[in-house]
Amino acid sequence: DDPEVLILTEDLTGVAEGPNEALPCLRLFPMPFREELRVDFSLSERKGRVQARLLTPYGQLMAERELSNVSATQRHRFTFDGELLPNGVYLLQIVADGEVVGVRKVVKAG
Repeated sequence: DDPEVLILTEDLTGVAEGPNEALPCLRLFPMPFREELRVDFSLSERKGRVQARLLTPYGQLMAERELSNVSATQRHRFTFDGELLPNGVYLLQIVADGEVVGVRKVVKAG
């Protein structure tokens, strides 16, 4: 047993594989992104408030966008300015009325 090796047996980030019924269509582009990350999505039901959060893998909030009165089936868009973000891997978290409805990995490259 090597004391420097840590083996994780659970997915601690909460990143789900496959489609999410509450977030049927989520597109992120370009990937990897440089100056700007565009987020395009629709929800399966109407929500009062939707937030898109860009987090480090450690959960530190790097950027956040918010929409109010988000309708179902309509396409919605956010953009994140990547100019001030360091290169690396981030998690894009979509929160609708306080509930996480989607998480995707995104990459910022210089």
